[in-house]
Amino acid sequence: MRPAGPLSWPPGHVTVVSDCYGVVQQAQSVIKGAHIAARRPHVDLWRRMSVAVQAKAARGERVDIRWVPAHLPEEEAGGPNITREDWEGNQMADHWAKESLKEHPDQRGRVERIDEFDTLAVGALRIGMAVYSQVVLDRDARGAIPKRRNRVPGGPMGRALNRDWPWLVRGHSIEPVAGEAPVLVQSHWKCTRCNCGATTRGSLRVLGKRPCHGGRVRSRVEASVAGNIAKWNRRAAAAVAALPLGPRSRAYTA
Repeated sequence: MRPAGPLSWPPGHVTVVSDCYGVVQQAQSVIKGAHIAARRPHVDLWRRMSVAVQAKAARGERVDIRWVPAHLPEEEAGGPNITREDWEGNQMADHWAKESLKEHPDQRGRVERIDEFDTLAVGALRIGMAVYSQVVLDRDARGAIPKRRNRVPGGPMGRALNRDWPWLVRGHSIEPVAGEAPVLVQSHWKCTRCNCGATTRGSLRVLGKRPCHGGRVRSRVEASVAGNIAKWNRRAAAAVAALPLGPRSRAYTA
């Protein structure tokens, strides 16, 4: 590779236009005088740019850089996204970059191989899409695709089950809300007796575990007492189940 020399910019203010957003960000930080780490990629180029920017600033001249979108069709040149001058400059920069890549000793033949691989990739993609579309059409014609079942939440361990409505559980009569399809999270459910609702799979499962109060509004004290009674009943049942079975216990349970 040739030794890196100083950048040669024309006199006066300079505006650099690039379609690489990362380059624009790094160049803006260099223009502002940020430190260039030794491990940064292409550190030699950034240091050359830093020296050139400082020389410009010493002469009272300014260096700006801005980003433009790349690979736009010519129809969009001169529109709101890119000016005609920037579009032509971007096209020329792409052309020169490809020509320089062909002349690089480490990249000889790479451009030709990339073009060949691009052609093969596009051909393989077209073949795959044609085969897939034919398979789908044939499967639809044979009726091989089964009809989708309406899977609703609320099953054991959170698994979706096919359920007949209304769902009668613990005094509830749960039905889908009118106008909503009973399909997973997109559905809403409500008990027609207590008007308690659920909008997700988890909330529907919790609703199915709670007893229905039949529409009677309980006070906070009543709800707390009922919750404590249920909690201590569960603890008592667990404690009784953990007791060892003696001779009399076996006789009573037999």
